[in-house]
Amino acid sequence: MFIKSIRNLLGKFVVTGTLFMILYPLPCNCAQWINPKLLVRDPAIVRLQQGRTALTEREKQDIHKYGYTGLELMTYADSNMRPDKSWDKFVRAAIVSPGGHIKYFEWLNKDKYYYKDFRSLLNYDGIRPGDVMKKFTGIYLEPPERRYRGYLYYMYLTSMEKHQKDKEGWAWVHSLRRYRRSPTTPKSDHWLASVLTYDDYLLRRPWEEKHIIIGRGNHKGNKCLIIESRNILDPDYYLSKRVSWVEEQNYLTLHEEQFAKNGKICLITDKSWDQVKPGNYWVITEWNSVNPVTGERIVLMYSDFRLNLGLKDGEFLPAYMGKEHIWKRPEKPMPPIKHVSELPPVPVRDIEFRDKLQRDN
Repeated sequence: MFIKSIRNLLGKFVVTGTLFMILYPLPCNCAQWINPKLLVRDPAIVRLQQGRTALTEREKQDIHKYGYTGLELMTYADSNMRPDKSWDKFVRAAIVSPGGHIKYFEWLNKDKYYYKDFRSLLNYDGIRPGDVMKKFTGIYLEPPERRYRGYLYYMYLTSMEKHQKDKEGWAWVHSLRRYRRSPTTPKSDHWLASVLTYDDYLLRRPWEEKHIIIGRGNHKGNKCLIIESRNILDPDYYLSKRVSWVEEQNYLTLHEEQFAKNGKICLITDKSWDQVKPGNYWVITEWNSVNPVTGERIVLMYSDFRLNLGLKDGEFLPAYMGKEHIWKRPEKPMPPIKHVSELPPVPVRDIEFRDKLQRDN
């Protein structure tokens, strides 16, 4: 009799609990990665961005042959660089001199984006050129002379018509216990005194270049479309062109080769990606670049991603850096790098593409 009463009580509890969950569902993290092509839905939004009204003849040929325009592919690839609305990560940068000397930096970074989704950036839904697109901040952990130094940047949505101001920043100087504005840096300046420029790491937008698809290729077993990109905003731009290998299924940039104004190759980059749960967002786990002429390298290693954090605006104010707040430590600290042999292999040119380039010339 007692057991029967308990069963009846549990049955009522289950029914009542189920009804409560239907009427008052618990909050949950339901965000997940969506293929950028599916998110946009209408390819014309990507192909005719920045006020364009018609495709070029070359773009029509690319659509007929590959199903995409070059601008479309590079825009999809660019969207994967921003996996979620608010997130943080741990970063290590190992910078290698031509003589093999290694200097590395470690820092925490968090980002917050100020637009609804990737599609809204293209059709200006809720955000306009000149508005803040992104805020990101961080604090250095290594080397000792940089420990507790902070940085903060606001990135603005730019356009072909309104491209004057793309960012502003502040730095927290631990030794002075004060923050100051970061100086404006040209796009061609080298970030962290490495082989990467500020344009490589922070600023370059797909519509700033003319893109053409030059063929199909393979990078480490992944089928890719190969896109050639040339800057159309600056006649004195420091590169003559970039060539990117974009994986066809998820639009991940896996390999890139940059060429200086004299046509000589000046940078080779490999990128590794992984999916982070929950949500299966694609994130870069390794950014490996080398200047093949000088042998200088940088290897960026990313870990401890946390997404959909709901970060507050107050965390992105210059004064907040004064807290010198180390808000988390890596779950699996990376061991010190003592020799270049402990780093990933040096990126190399795509031989098939190089041979094709030589035949064409």
